[in-house]
Amino acid sequence: MKLASSLKLADAHFSPRIEDIKIGKDILELLSSSMYVDPMSIYREYIQNAADAIDEAEASSLYSKGKTGDVAIHIDPIGRTVSIKDNGTGISFKKAVKTLLAFGGSSKRGTSARGFRGVGRLAGLGYCQELVFRTKASGEKKITALRWDGRRLKEALRAGEFSGSLADLVSSVVSISSESSLDEKDHFFEVTLNGIVRHRNDGLLNSEGVGRYLAEVAPVPFAKEFVHAPAINKALKPYLASSRLSIRIDAGDAITRPHREYPALPTGKPIVFKDIETFELPDVDGKVGAVLWLVHHDYTGAIPNHAGFKGLRFRSGNIQVGDHGLVEDLFAEPRFNQWTIGEVHVIDPRILPNGRRDHFESNIHFDNLRNHLGPIAREVSKRCRSSSIIRNALRQFEFQEKDVRENLAILRQGGISKGRRRSVASDVRHALLSMEKIAARGIIPGDDKPRLEKVILALRKNLEKLQGRAAKDIADPLATLSPAKRAMYEKFFELVYSCSVNQAAAKLLVERMLTKVT
Repeated sequence: MKLASSLKLADAHFSPRIEDIKIGKDILELLSSSMYVDPMSIYREYIQNAADAIDEAEASSLYSKGKTGDVAIHIDPIGRTVSIKDNGTGISFKKAVKTLLAFGGSSKRGTSARGFRGVGRLAGLGYCQELVFRTKASGEKKITALRWDGRRLKEALRAGEFSGSLADLVSSVVSISSESSLDEKDHFFEVTLNGIVRHRNDGLLNSEGVGRYLAEVAPVPFAKEFVHAPAINKALKPYLASSRLSIRIDAGDAITRPHREYPALPTGKPIVFKDIETFELPDVDGKVGAVLWLVHHDYTGAIPNHAGFKGLRFRSGNIQVGDHGLVEDLFAEPRFNQWTIGEVHVIDPRILPNGRRDHFESNIHFDNLRNHLGPIAREVSKRCRSSSIIRNALRQFEFQEKDVRENLAILRQGGISKGRRRSVASDVRHALLSMEKIAARGIIPGDDKPRLEKVILALRKNLEKLQGRAAKDIADPLATLSPAKRAMYEKFFELVYSCSVNQAAAKLLVERMLTKVT
């Protein structure tokens, strides 16, 4: 009986009482500074909320004809202040406090909005001494202001004697006020970070760096000079609402995506944008789960980081998720991802960015997307490898051409024995044969073949001239010396050439010696 009673008690299930559940102060640190380890991510979070508010304003017809959704960013490095203001719907006076003090209870979940976890507005808490929200909805006369005291917050989080709940902590560091508005039709949301904490290279206060970051991450339009923008916009139009979002920093030009024609590679050669491919990738139900676009180019090497579009990137709600390396493992060689220019726009709402928005939540829907991307990544890898093989062949041609020209210069210079001249000429002929084999390879592009053949023909004619009847017309710098001295200098010059690893430097040295001798 005792055993049966014990088993029955062990099998019992019951829910904990509400009063037994405690949410302590430390959860706030996890939701702010611990969540957003990259300072720049605070701009992404606030722009994301602004974009959602602007989309809502457009749906509610709050904009007059010709007016756009605007985000104005002001950066004051001296005052160490940043403000981000949008002309979206704003929040009504009645809802503002409850909305801004809700943690993880966003009403956006399940909608097409970009942010849905209700913690993004806390991103700035870890990087400033005071965080201020000001907002107003259209048709109201009051502006709501909510201030977070960052200093008091940090002190309370460090204090061991503070044993209150999350609500107690928030109540002690947040103050609320209101002010009158002269424009009843005005609607906006503004976040201000006062007393920006110095962090790393102080990037939060670098206007140029912030502009580059937002050009890559934010849902801003392509630049007019990007020739493939119309094709990309057309492919995305059925699935992605085209927000008229304009972001400006300190009243500068509106930020556009970084894609530009002919950005320079480290080699000095430009990237030439060529044809574009678009793909509609199915979800697990056979519907369109993502749209991929690729811009092909010469694939001559890795795209530099400063270009801003290196690698295959992902966007959800037209905001970038993570960086360029999310799926580099799908390529035959990870480095080929860095040669790629393209984006995957996620359409399937079941493919969700994780809390930090640096990757996606792992589930069958994201795995399905990866499976469809695999064959495309392998095709791009083939282009990269083919380009690499061609480039190596052309590089070998250039090396051989350089050797031939150096040897022809030695023959033209004179000062070496007949035996050495025959040896140098033989080296030239062998190099020309190697160059002919390279030019005849099927991998060499058609527009390169005539150029290579022209170079070979010109070099061969030069060799024939130096070896043929015209050779007697070439000045002999040792002609005035006695046979014994001539033989001695020829032997010496031959040693200079044979012992030098740099034939061009050896030729210059011999040139100087010949000047002294003659």
